[in-house]
Amino acid sequence: MVINHLYKNTNAETRALIELYWEDKDPELLIKAHQNTGKMIRSTELRLNLYKIELGVYKAKPKEIKVKEFVKDFLPKGSVLNYFAPMWLKIKEHILLTFFLSVVADNMRSHGVAPFLVDIVYHKGTLRLMFTNHVPKAGAPREHDSLNYHSTGFGLNDIQRISTLRSVDLFLSSSSQPRRQYLEI
Repeated sequence: MVINHLYKNTNAETRALIELYWEDKDPELLIKAHQNTGKMIRSTELRLNLYKIELGVYKAKPKEIKVKEFVKDFLPKGSVLNYFAPMWLKIKEHILLTFFLSVVADNMRSHGVAPFLVDIVYHKGTLRLMFTNHVPKAGAPREHDSLNYHSTGFGLNDIQRISTLRSVDLFLSSSSQPRRQYLEI
């Protein structure tokens, strides 16, 4: 746990230094460094929260998010987004949404081919996210990020386990061709 906090704090300090020197250096490099550092901090915070869930000490903090922008930040290149939800939503189990998006985006990058279709629908108090992509035939090109900053190293079974530990009813499904993964929360 101490190592994780050290890692997070070091990255946060690096991000602050980049912001202080923003106008003195090449802006494009600083923008990229700033974005990457932010993603590393978010990944570390996710792992710390998952660890707290495993220990049974995690306290959910509802968070109001701009859903479309929040989801878009995780998506691989070549994604097509269909959005049918309010601009802002208060998400009670924000950690599950973040965890799900991290895992599914990683799966899409690693195993799928574009176009990646993403449907976001809010109906009667339920947010539904559906991700669809095709699985390539052997040897076909796929989209890979050289550094996958959203990758958790976890899978869909881990999301189910975490939701059970949080006592959250979660509907999660996956099918093979085309690959569909969706979450209702």
